[in-house]
Amino acid sequence: TFGTPTTLSIRAKGYNDAIALRNRLNDSAIFSSVSFQSITLQDKDTGSYPYTSTYSVTFKKGIGQQ
Repeated sequence: TFGTPTTLSIRAKGYNDAIALRNRLNDSAIFSSVSFQSITLQDKDTGSYPYTSTYSVTFKKGIGQQ
């Protein structure tokens, strides 16, 4: 829902990649707010993307009307 926080989970290659992604999301024109909930290194084999980063994001109101 626009204007309401929602959870977004994304896989990343590394810790720094998860931080860089948060910065890119924050600079994006579609979000009014982006913050970390967690960054986790998975114990099991997850291939090239062993980190799971979870963010709280808020889509800007009216973004779907552009």
